[in-house]
Amino acid sequence: MGKILVASLEELLENMGAEIFVASTSEHNIVSRNLFKNMGYSELTWESVEELLGSEEARALEMASCSYEDDVVMVKPYAKLSEIKLNIGNYESLWYDICYRPWIEYRNMKY
Repeated sequence: MGKILVASLEELLENMGAEIFVASTSEHNIVSRNLFKNMGYSELTWESVEELLGSEEARALEMASCSYEDDVVMVKPYAKLSEIKLNIGNYESLWYDICYRPWIEYRNMKY
């Protein structure tokens, strides 16, 4: 199922013009890490992403992908990572809307 979901999302995003895919997962999630590696993703740390992009763009990408600084970053294709250009604007607001608020709403429904 995981491969089908990732491949479907990649296809959808490619049709929208995406040329690079970024995901993240906990370093302890070996199953997820292997899934992405088997689908052609390269695994990085946020420190290495910061070295390639700079701290502000790496932080914006971290927040836009709902990641944590101790996650591993999965990138496909790796060669295009250094070409990534982000419209970083107000990424804290973006993070709140797509990451934090849904998580809070989910937690409130569970309990």
